[in-house]
Amino acid sequence: MRCSAVAATASLPTPIQLTQLESAERKRVKSLYEALGAHPDKELRVLFEKSQRVFDEIATRHLPRWVVTFSGGKDSTLTALLAVDYLATMDSPPHLDIVYSDTLLEIPAMRRAAGSFLHYLRKFGTMEALPIRVRVVRPKVDDRFWVRMIGKGYPPPKPKFRWCTRRLKITPAASSVTNGKPTAVLTGVRYGESTQRTGRLVASCTTGGECGQDYWAQSGPTGSNITYFAPIIEWKTCKVWDFLHFVAPRAGWPTQDVYALYGDTSLRFGCWTCTLVRRDKTMEALVARDPRSPLAELNKFRNEILVESALHKNRLWRRNHWAGLRIEFRQQLLGRLKTLERSTGMQLLSREEEFEIRRLWVEYLAHKRGPKPKGSHKSALTQRVASSNGLPWPSPTRTGHADVWRAQPAVEDHRAAPIGNDPLPR
Repeated sequence: MRCSAVAATASLPTPIQLTQLESAERKRVKSLYEALGAHPDKELRVLFEKSQRVFDEIATRHLPRWVVTFSGGKDSTLTALLAVDYLATMDSPPHLDIVYSDTLLEIPAMRRAAGSFLHYLRKFGTMEALPIRVRVVRPKVDDRFWVRMIGKGYPPPKPKFRWCTRRLKITPAASSVTNGKPTAVLTGVRYGESTQRTGRLVASCTTGGECGQDYWAQSGPTGSNITYFAPIIEWKTCKVWDFLHFVAPRAGWPTQDVYALYGDTSLRFGCWTCTLVRRDKTMEALVARDPRSPLAELNKFRNEILVESALHKNRLWRRNHWAGLRIEFRQQLLGRLKTLERSTGMQLLSREEEFEIRRLWVEYLAHKRGPKPKGSHKSALTQRVASSNGLPWPSPTRTGHADVWRAQPAVEDHRAAPIGNDPLPR
């Protein structure tokens, strides 16, 4: 993971804790520039200066609002702390929104690390009187993973049917990123991350992008008033890690969690339910570190979904092709998901999601079988749909339950997620 022996010889300082920051006699945490001054790696200083020039360019445009799209990974963590550090040097800093799109399915360890870092950013902004706002956004109930798959019968996402990313991450963040004001969106994209991404970045230079030495910018959709910037586009992966492991803690940034999470590997973190790959090597690596971890059960369930959803007996046949999941299989999945919750002690499904799933089932059965059966004429399947776990018969007009069925907001800011001991700031 490290680039050279130079980084390996540097001593790792103890990060400054929030309690120290909050003490009455505290001194301001030193800047990243000061922390970098004592580091022997000249290339790291050159990269830092390149990023500073990107921020200088953004500042000359006098954009009143900056946004960092934060995922909790190494690149967005570096981008966020560089942006906050730069704001601290400005006389009249712009408003900075740090937007975290919470799919509610992130691998728990990554979600905890992201929540801890966001909490620190919020505290730091308050204590340094910086115009920083941390925003946690989530998909509307109708677009959440279990509602789409178990409630509506969507098959698990595949490369050719990748229905999850836009609904779970992109759309929830869109209204927080786009508000009509001129905005600089800071992303953590880098050359060399992958052949495909590098190709897209290079191609953008000939399709409206602004590309110069150590510099990349791209205008957003027409009328959005957004310009995308990539402050760390020239950084190699190993240099990102060197900075997060050796330099950032010296300036007081708690980046040791994300470093420890990845370890000496090139893991890529995402949702624990991800079926876009046949094997989830990240989950397997985390389980190997601690075989008794609840992650083992989560990964087992994910693998079962991947295999069983492909079986013809669990799929509907539509117009000469295999389509969505049969409702009988979706019932089984819900039961197994609830069992998984009990065995791991983790709340994986919110009550409002379960209500929506059951409402969709009843709607589907009513459409399939005609008018909804009443009383003793309900089928056994319909009885199970409505009665499990003490949930009422889903009726949009039932007194006391009308609010449950109303359309949910597109973005839910600062709400607790349904995964126990929520680490994300409210």
